[in-house]
Amino acid sequence: NYFSWQKKLPSFPEEQRVDDNKVHVCTSQVWIVVRVEDGVVYLSADSDSQLTKGLAALLVEGLSGGGVETILGLPMDFIQD
Repeated sequence: NYFSWQKKLPSFPEEQRVDDNKVHVCTSQVWIVVRVEDGVVYLSADSDSQLTKGLAALLVEGLSGGGVETILGLPMDFIQD
């Protein structure tokens, strides 16, 4: 379940909890940082909500380490039930 995924997120640095990293359309507070090194995407995330943090963990786990072109080529509905 989503709640167990939240435990997989590494610690999120307090200095990255800034407005530029915040997801503003979310009811919960969510921060996402994306960095690209040599064409590989790395994500980190955190949230004040357990459910949202679990969902963010799924994205971090599923997308981190992927190539830029691969991730950009994913359809918007790549997560299925």
